[in-house]
Amino acid sequence: MIADARLDLVVPDGAELGVVVLHPHPDYGGNRFNPVVDAIFGAVTGAGWAAIRFDFSSSVVDVAKAEAGEALDRLPGGLPLVVAGYSFGAGIATQLLDARIDRWLLVAPLLSAAKLEVDAIAADPRPKLILSPAHDRYCPPADAVAATKGWAATSVEPVDGADHFLGGATAPVAARALEFIRSPCPRPVEGGQAAGDPVARVYRRRKTRLRRLMLIADVSGSMEPYSHAYHYLLLGAVRPPRRSVRVRHPAHPAHA
Repeated sequence: MIADARLDLVVPDGAELGVVVLHPHPDYGGNRFNPVVDAIFGAVTGAGWAAIRFDFSSSVVDVAKAEAGEALDRLPGGLPLVVAGYSFGAGIATQLLDARIDRWLLVAPLLSAAKLEVDAIAADPRPKLILSPAHDRYCPPADAVAATKGWAATSVEPVDGADHFLGGATAPVAARALEFIRSPCPRPVEGGQAAGDPVARVYRRRKTRLRRLMLIADVSGSMEPYSHAYHYLLLGAVRPPRRSVRVRHPAHPAHA
């Protein structure tokens, strides 16, 4: 049984769903106050949802799985539940197949390295989002995509610029978690199919966005002698691809 001193449970009035947040490997310093866990926990409670986080007492998978199941039971009954896990916690999340679970959020899961039985969650039609750090040394996005090939209702999205520990990326991870939890993902129906539009695997790429730039050249007064050079500087910045531009410059007093 999880001692009260090892958990945090928040149940706001009118909560419409519950979230359990699972932390990284306890043998390597992981606990419920990990920055990634803390960011997700703060985001979901701030959104008005019930949430629980706790400290695993062991890294043994069966023990950790049992404690995660107990955490689910501590959330209010009758609510749809979301399981969010980071690193080791994401691996444990894949072992939870409770019928009350609405969807899974797996952050930096060790899918290519962990020796876990994942056939059951792979075949489950409920939505699963994997946030994979772009520079994760343990399971980068390409490995996460390969490890989840054939998984039902599963999307893999890279976390740009981040490594496995997600330093500096906790805020966007928490924001994406809220988007995913709020999203009207297709609900499973009898026969294992998804109602509504099919869930497609999404692998987002970095987009290059052009910014508007304004160049201002001062050619008045004492700067007038430099106007000729400034005109060419501005033309070079614009760089017209298929046409040349001829600019007529006023004659300099020295050459008149």
